Amino acid sequence: MKKFSPVIFAILLALTFRIYLVAMFKVPGQSMAPTILAGDYVMGTQLYSQPKTGELVVYIGHTRTYVKRVIAAGGDEVEYKDGQFVINAKTCEYRQQDGLFDAAYVLFEENCGGQVRKVLKPGNSSANPFTLAAVKLAEGEFLVASDNRSPDPNLILAEIVRSDQIVGKPVVVWMSYSSTQDFISKSLGVRWNRILTILR
Repeated sequence: MKKFSPVIFAILLALTFRIYLVAMFKVPGQSMAPTILAGDYVMGTQLYSQPKTGELVVYIGHTRTYVKRVIAAGGDEVEYKDGQFVINAKTCEYRQQDGLFDAAYVLFEENCGGQVRKVLKPGNSSANPFTLAAVKLAEGEFLVASDNRSPDPNLILAEIVRSDQIVGKPVVVWMSYSSTQDFISKSLGVRWNRILTILR
């Protein structure tokens, strides 16, 4: 009886790990800036159970794969008006931070029910036409949002997704390369300071 080759076993193990456990993808746009920048190569896990509020998720929607942040979960009442999220009748607080990325984008610290994160917002809240009428999320539904609250109507600022659409969680930036389209880092070439950045 022939012994099972260690090389074949290693290859099968690596393939299983890559197919079922690890997801790797390149982020082409700025919708998750400043957390994830255009040109970041991200590694994540596909073994992902129930996401928690504040966590990043990878999900399938509109025939594409997206990365967004969970803002609220089943049972929460959510709304977005005047450039602000309202969760369970409590308006999220925004405090402007130092550093102007662009004439249209200002860095803010957003606090939604104790969940604090950095977001980009237009300097003028009226520049963002996005609204979300008050709605209560059903069990298994999540409100996900971009960290970049861009005035660009072609970008998805926030939407409600089901748990079966969520396919993973981004964990770390393993490579990052800036192009001329990156108005945030204002650099060209490899962004060495972003390599092995843990995503939160």
